[in-house]
Amino acid sequence: MSRITRFRPHVIGVKTARMLEVEALLGKTLEEDFREYYLEKSWGQKKLSNRWGVTRTAIFGRGMTTDLKSWVQVLGLPIRRESDLVEEKPIVLPSCEICDASGTPLEAAHWIAASKGGSKSPSNIIKLCPNCHTKLDLTDDPQILEQARAVLLTRVARRFTESRDSFRRDCQLEFVRLCKSIMDRQN
Repeated sequence: MSRITRFRPHVIGVKTARMLEVEALLGKTLEEDFREYYLEKSWGQKKLSNRWGVTRTAIFGRGMTTDLKSWVQVLGLPIRRESDLVEEKPIVLPSCEICDASGTPLEAAHWIAASKGGSKSPSNIIKLCPNCHTKLDLTDDPQILEQARAVLLTRVARRFTESRDSFRRDCQLEFVRLCKSIMDRQN
């Protein structure tokens, strides 16, 4: 290799001529621009490299397989990880659709029993805690019956109104039939 093309290693903390050239174009230091656009405005690596007019590899590096230092390494800048961008959302466990109890395994309760022709469709299944499921199946508790009926009717109505077919006559008739079967509850 000739002297001109030979790699000259970067010195940590010392800006190269190209870095100084980019700073002159930006009108501020690379550190300030990096903080503003990459860290605060959450620009991606590609967008920042386009702004600076250099390759993404020059700024962020090639990984651990090379001795060539990236601008981030030379300047001691922090790299944002994808995990930094995603806020951890708390895990929300489903709750009983009648009593709102959570933290217990839910059971799929049939509104119209499968033995009586009830389907497994969302318009016939309600997710209940074991206590509410037992009350629904084995007692005639009017409060439980009304709450379950309200949950199912709301679900069916929401699905119908959000569908594209809500203006079709056959879909309207099916909606009425579903509502009637929920209201009548064949025992």
